[in-house]
Amino acid sequence: MLEGFYNANYVGDKIEGKSTSEACQFLGSSPISWASKKYNSKALSTIEVEYFSVVGCCSQLL
Repeated sequence: MLEGFYNANYVGDKIEGKSTSEACQFLGSSPISWASKKYNSKALSTIEVEYFSVVGCCSQLL
């Protein structure tokens, strides 16, 4: 089974005030891919960060 998990953090970088996200994909119980990203622009809301994080996670699964 192919699974993807993600985490989004609104203003995760306290110094620069930018949001961060992390994602990890598994095939069965084995991790096959992972990513961590700090966004270049400041997000306007938590839902914006969540949306971009889930899109990134899903695109890696495809």
